[in-house]
Amino acid sequence: MSPFFTKNPEKAAAKETAKREGPEEVRRLVAPQPRELACELLPGLGANGVPRRRQGGVGLGALVLWKMDAYSKYTTGFFGPLQAPFQAAVLQLEQAALVERHPTQGGQELLKASALGEQALAEGAVANYLSR
Repeated sequence: MSPFFTKNPEKAAAKETAKREGPEEVRRLVAPQPRELACELLPGLGANGVPRRRQGGVGLGALVLWKMDAYSKYTTGFFGPLQAPFQAAVLQLEQAALVERHPTQGGQELLKASALGEQALAEGAVANYLSR
């Protein structure tokens, strides 16, 4: 058989691992309090997080995909269960003035770390800013 049509065992193992661990990661992300999840999400909204759209922000869907990047190719159906917890976590970040919302002409809201959010990321102390 031609080597072009043989399956790569490393790739097959990575796929199986992602299929097995993806649902576990969804359960892990749904379980914590919004404050804990907010600490995990703020890096995605910072300068080195999710690639920005032309308008300068990140949509909630892109944030979910960023967090589930290692599993998204092989796991489906994770967006629905994660939408509400992610919205609650983003609300926590907004209330602490760590995130700003920017509406677009299409009606979607894009998220971006504020100057205070970038400062919290630089200090590595997002949880401290959330408790203020």
